[in-house]
Amino acid sequence: MEITKNKLRVFHVLGREYLLRATVTVAGTTSKVKLNVQQPITKLHYAINKVLSRTKAQHTEFLEAMEELKISKYASVDNEGYLVKDAAGKFKMKPEKEVEFRKAIKKMGEEKIEIEPYIVEEYDVLLFERNFDMREAFGGIVIPLPVLETASSSN
Repeated sequence: MEITKNKLRVFHVLGREYLLRATVTVAGTTSKVKLNVQQPITKLHYAINKVLSRTKAQHTEFLEAMEELKISKYASVDNEGYLVKDAAGKFKMKPEKEVEFRKAIKKMGEEKIEIEPYIVEEYDVLLFERNFDMREAFGGIVIPLPVLETASSSN
């Protein structure tokens, strides 16, 4: 399946968040648990873990390319040519460079890459009908697109 690098980035963020916020019902009580990648609790959890694992290298490569672009073209340097960081350790940029950087990142994120999806049919359809970000991030990667198109057309 062909997707944009931005969709992959968003899938990684929301996929990890979904796994970390997983809720399990045990003997009538609901508790939040941190999932171990080796121990998914639903088919959807398994699918998310599977795709996160399969695409980790592509995602890391994209993040590193963004950081390299920031450092090489947009980050501020002092009088001696050293990179300037703020108190939080982030590279400083002049406002006009920040705008240019954001445009470059947007363009880079629109590039297409090939991934192997892992679609599951059993998941909480209502959750995805109510949450557009998750629907967009997971659609065609771990949940089927036709269901999403039907759900989004009814809004």
